[in-house]
Amino acid sequence: MTVRKIQIGSRWIGEGETCFIVAEAGSNHNGNLDQALAIIDAAKESKADAVKFQNFRAEKLYPRNAGASDYLPVKKPIYDIVKDMEMPPEWIPVLADYCKARDLVFFSAPFDEESADLLEPYVSLYKIASYEITHAPLIRHVAKKKKPIIISTGTADLTEVRQALEWCHAEGNEQIVLLQCTASYPAPLNTLNIRALVTMRETFCVPT
Repeated sequence: MTVRKIQIGSRWIGEGETCFIVAEAGSNHNGNLDQALAIIDAAKESKADAVKFQNFRAEKLYPRNAGASDYLPVKKPIYDIVKDMEMPPEWIPVLADYCKARDLVFFSAPFDEESADLLEPYVSLYKIASYEITHAPLIRHVAKKKKPIIISTGTADLTEVRQALEWCHAEGNEQIVLLQCTASYPAPLNTLNIRALVTMRETFCVPT
């Protein structure tokens, strides 16, 4: 079994390489640029290799009448919650430059094709969220950019993971890393299933 190594900036990901540590910023900036920059500073202090954000638009994810969230303590329409968590497009170059100045890899998980296009000039890789692993148009669109992709696999079975990989390969992109994800925050220790990393690496011959 040969597992292909993936290069991200000056780093390699794969067998024999040190762990590539990603600080999960997500949408935890809460709409505040200073908070987003502080997250990057914390990532640098923690010796992370990269910082990952999220880029989405509420109107691309939920109808306005989707109702209230049933899993968050805030009882307000889910559309409004997601809207408040959006990253303004003008932040992207600011965050990218801030990361570069601190020798951190900046990247993000786009949730739609337009968001991926906004990121394109500023990222050296992309992330596909677990939520989007069956989103064929998005995965194909990102794969066409011919940059490395980290795909989260929370809630997906091996058939769905294989299909996502096939969509990437069909667009000529084999620079894929699979990420084990337990879609529970925080995840109970007995649900982590870390050995899934071995299963996916051996099944699909990709870095995990």
